[in-house]
Amino acid sequence: MNTVQFIGVNERRRSRSNQRCLALNGHSHVAFHEQKQFFVFMPVGRMRLASRSQYGLVHFEMLACVQGSVEDCPGFVLSILLDGQIAIRLHEGGDHRVVERQCPGRREQRYCLQKSTPHVIHNRVCYRPSGRAKSRQASHFAVKIVGNKLTGGPMAFTPNRRSFIIASGMTALASTRVLGANDTLRIGVIGAGGRMRNLLDAADASGTDFQIVAVSDVYGPRRDEVKERSNGIATTHLDYHEVLAKDIDAVLIAAPDHWHVRMACDALQAGKDVYLEKPVTHTIEEGATLSHAVHSSKQVLQCGMQQRSWTHFRNAVDLIQAGSLGRVVQVRTYWWQNYNQVTWRPKPVDIQALDWKMWLGGAPDQAFSEEKYYRWRWYWNFGGGAMTDLFAHWIDVAHWAMKSDTPRDVQMLGDKYVFEEWDCPDTVQAALRYPGWDVVYEGMMSSSIDDGGLEFRGTEATLKINRSGFGIFREGLKADQNPILSEDSFVDGTTTHMQNFFACVKSRKEPNAPVETGIAAARAGHIANLAYKHTGQISWPPKGSA
Repeated sequence: MNTVQFIGVNERRRSRSNQRCLALNGHSHVAFHEQKQFFVFMPVGRMRLASRSQYGLVHFEMLACVQGSVEDCPGFVLSILLDGQIAIRLHEGGDHRVVERQCPGRREQRYCLQKSTPHVIHNRVCYRPSGRAKSRQASHFAVKIVGNKLTGGPMAFTPNRRSFIIASGMTALASTRVLGANDTLRIGVIGAGGRMRNLLDAADASGTDFQIVAVSDVYGPRRDEVKERSNGIATTHLDYHEVLAKDIDAVLIAAPDHWHVRMACDALQAGKDVYLEKPVTHTIEEGATLSHAVHSSKQVLQCGMQQRSWTHFRNAVDLIQAGSLGRVVQVRTYWWQNYNQVTWRPKPVDIQALDWKMWLGGAPDQAFSEEKYYRWRWYWNFGGGAMTDLFAHWIDVAHWAMKSDTPRDVQMLGDKYVFEEWDCPDTVQAALRYPGWDVVYEGMMSSSIDDGGLEFRGTEATLKINRSGFGIFREGLKADQNPILSEDSFVDGTTTHMQNFFACVKSRKEPNAPVETGIAAARAGHIANLAYKHTGQISWPPKGSA
């Protein structure tokens, strides 16, 4: 048996007032013995009772103290994970097992694992409902697990290495922490602006032992800020090559886009691992250059697509790829921000402390402008506007979930209604056609209501997701029955993404966002910009191209 199909069962039963029960019924006992063990996992967050729809998914939250109470049971083993997932490892053997555990400061709870009849396996997990200690709702929701040799159904799952880690009771956090020794990582910083400040905050929160050895930036106050952050240890440099000459393990690069590939290639050539902010390229052509530099080296490069390490995004992608939404044919993406707000307004720059020529690098020579220095993303010489800044994050998630990363036809409508001094449009609508599915994007830079997010629309359900969490909305249900499943974010994805990068620096394994993912996400934005600059639409690859 290589897949598991989840089928909702409409069932209500009486239970103790402070407990609910989730029953998992697995058929084809022979298949279990042939497989010896297989893994089932369901992503959960801050859960509630699921909708009682016939094909609903289950909402629940287990108490962390359950984990130790059921470990080493010869029958079923239930592991409660720190990253918001529950895994069930089904083993051959063990006829009946009831485990109780005394929870500190609470009344005794009962957690039971139960097996009955030769051909049907029942795994009944009694648990205290999340946030409902005093609830008198006595219903519970049952779900049937059916062995199936074919993929498909509301939710199909094939065991793989990640599921093994999950079902073994190891979180992504725990598994990466044991990969490297306790040696302190020596880090170089290139580009010390606001985004780098966020990256260093995430590095601090990652729990990894690291030391900032050197920092490079064209603006003196920013170099000094990082030096102070390192307790005065970091050396400061105008030229980033001097950072690369240091005895360091890796560099974090968060310079403007037009510097990304040049700095990354130099760092790789110098034998340094690289965390490269998105978009990883400034032009389509740079993609081949960066890819060659990575693959011809022995270095690790993590693209700054942090959703790839964000737990609820990873869980959502698992659900989409497992078929829980049915056939997904449309993805809607959006992102609204307001650059008119006070927090977005540039601060005065001390021109004497800034090397403007160094900042320009290979861009055309031009006079200093505070607007360009702070809002460089909206000028073609330095960035690519919304399509390579904001859209790049969301299209990466779409590529990841849909397993397709090159659009065939692209249309883009863009206008400069508010920020007329920019090169890039401040109001955008775009549509991209991929084989078998479409994606749309809309956004503007003078309104922040609704922020940003994605919607994956399938024939059976829609998944709505943003950086706060996600929800699944099943077709045919009443409004008060949806969402049937939801999960809240509990840690910023940049923290777990930095954690993954540091772990790969030590283990030499491929990171969650390898170079190809970043190149593909940037390429989609570049193609959309090409459409905007020409007739508003373009086919890819262009006709007549090699």
